[in-house]
Amino acid sequence: MSPESIVRSMLTADGVVTGYVGTRIAVGEFVQRPAYPALLLTVVSRRPEPEVAYQRGPQRMRVRVQIDAIAPDLPTVEDVHAAVRACLDFRHRETVEGCFVLSCRLMEGATPPLRNPALGVWSRPADYSLMFYE
Repeated sequence: MSPESIVRSMLTADGVVTGYVGTRIAVGEFVQRPAYPALLLTVVSRRPEPEVAYQRGPQRMRVRVQIDAIAPDLPTVEDVHAAVRACLDFRHRETVEGCFVLSCRLMEGATPPLRNPALGVWSRPADYSLMFYE
């Protein structure tokens, strides 16, 4: 199971998040320009954390995932960002799509919202640290 699939599964299972973005959650890039609001997931880094007995059982993986909330106006971006944070931050020790998720946490640092005048949208990226057994 990919980290993108795990995060996407957690987000689509949350009624508040899907109330804002529905199924408009893309990985890497949008195939075509979506209706907004939407979310864009990007894996920034991935690092295995091998177990001592690596020959037996699954291995632990730590992944940094950037989630961009994108909407036509700043208040909606902030609302979507808050819904994503409420869904993902402080998730611990649960099984998602057959993978055991040890933790999912919002990483430090507030990133300011960005305006894209060419597309007429605002966005706000946030980085999450996801640790799971693959």
